[in-house]
Amino acid sequence: RKDGKLIDVSLTVSPIYSKVRTIMGASTIIRDITARKSEERLRRAERQYRELVDNINVGVYRSTGDPEGRFVWGNTSLLRILGYDTLDDLQDIPVSDMFMHAGGRADLLAELMQHGFVKNREIILKKADGSLIHVLVTALATFAPDGSISHINGIVEDITSQRALEQKVARLSDFHDEVHLPIPP
Repeated sequence: RKDGKLIDVSLTVSPIYSKVRTIMGASTIIRDITARKSEERLRRAERQYRELVDNINVGVYRSTGDPEGRFVWGNTSLLRILGYDTLDDLQDIPVSDMFMHAGGRADLLAELMQHGFVKNREIILKKADGSLIHVLVTALATFAPDGSISHINGIVEDITSQRALEQKVARLSDFHDEVHLPIPP
């Protein structure tokens, strides 16, 4: 542009022919398509962001902040970790019902009320099939004007296999101590 600002344009150039079919000039039409290109870039960036969030190996979620709690949104990794097929299925289950320990949700909410966030808090949850998983939860509370928690944004990392491996190592160590085997160099 005259002011130095760069814009996106669509340019159409058509030849102008003389009576003897030689090119004697060109007709040019320029259309400003900056708004359309900006929208396309925004849609592409949103799609890339969604793909990144959906494909990371941790569950990302938003839940309500009430004592029972409901998931408002979650990525596909959260569904996989918790054993649900669809977000609709997950949204039907109170978050408090997923905690193995009675009062687990209340304890988490109390910590969020006090500090506004939790980082790498280990929790045992029940999956859709009833099996138990160990997870690390990092969460940030958003507060309503009345001081209550309106919603929670967080991530969930499944550490079940890590805990199982730690238990196996502990059992092997206990066995080793019982039989007094020398430790290999």
